Amino acid sequence: MIEQAITKAITASPVSESRRINFVPNKLPKYFLQFEGLLFDWAGRGIEHYSGGYWDFFELSNGGFYWALNDTENHYSFTSINGYSHPGLSADVIGIIVTLYALCHLAEIAHTKGDEGHADTIIKHYYKLRDFASEHSEAGVIFRAID
Repeated sequence: MIEQAITKAITASPVSESRRINFVPNKLPKYFLQFEGLLFDWAGRGIEHYSGGYWDFFELSNGGFYWALNDTENHYSFTSINGYSHPGLSADVIGIIVTLYALCHLAEIAHTKGDEGHADTIIKHYYKLRDFASEHSEAGVIFRAID
C-alpha cells in the first residue's frame, strides 16, 4: 500500500482587537518592541511614499504570524534591498515581505547579543511565515523580494 502525506494549506486569520495587546509579546517575548520598530523601518525603506498607517495582525495556522497594512484598496510600489522592484503590490504581500525582513533582522540582533534561545524562536517564526509565503498566490513576487 502506498501512503500519501496529506498536507493542509496554511491559513491566515486576523487577530481580534481584544488579542492585539498581547499578541506580539506572546510571539516574541523580550523582542516585541524591537520587532515593531524594525517592521516600520523596513516598510519605510521599501514602500514608496510610506508615512505610517494602521497595521493588522494575522495569525497563521502553523503558529506563525505577520502584519499587513490595513488597506485592501490600494497597491504600493515596493523596492527590496536586493534591488527587486514591483509597482503594484497589495498591502498583504508587502506585509509578508516586511515581516520576513523584520524577523530576519531581529534574529541577527538576538544572535549578536548571544540570546540563542530567543534567536531560535524568531527564526522559527521566520520559517513559519516563509512556509505560508510559499503557498501564497503571489509567492514568486515575495521570494524575488526576499531572495
